[in-house]
Amino acid sequence: MQQTTITYQSNNKAITTEVFKPVGSQNGGLIILAYGSDGLVDNNNGAWKAMIEGYAADLATRGFTAAIPNYFESTGTLPGQLDVNDSVTYAKQIAVNRDKWQKTLHDAAVELVKPTVLQGTDASRVGLLGFSLGGLTCARVLHRWRKRWSCSSHRIWMDWD
Repeated sequence: MQQTTITYQSNNKAITTEVFKPVGSQNGGLIILAYGSDGLVDNNNGAWKAMIEGYAADLATRGFTAAIPNYFESTGTLPGQLDVNDSVTYAKQIAVNRDKWQKTLHDAAVELVKPTVLQGTDASRVGLLGFSLGGLTCARVLHRWRKRWSCSSHRIWMDWD
């Protein structure tokens, strides 16, 4: 497995993306992983960065290219900035930012499969895997753009509105 960092443009911002590529045989699949409301960090709430990077590394050993875009960059949201202990404030923060986060994940799936960006990926083999807030955001991407991508989520608990 080879780990690199690349950027792509979304919402007029450069989005930093960790990429885990298989060494050797590739199956053409691209999996976009979306972290939850803590961001891609390890903190008192859990070892999220280590867990999500572990998923990405495992996918790469199975022939997939895995990418973790820092979709919070599109709104300037910092890791841990969302207040999950105050549900009213949390919901308002999501409502203000979710459209940009969705577009950022959508753009990742569109931009990263370009041969000039990530060689060996196939635009017909894109999947989205999200954790908590990231899972909800991935599901909303599929609903909004009606793409024929696959989506899997881990612990979606919020409603669609």
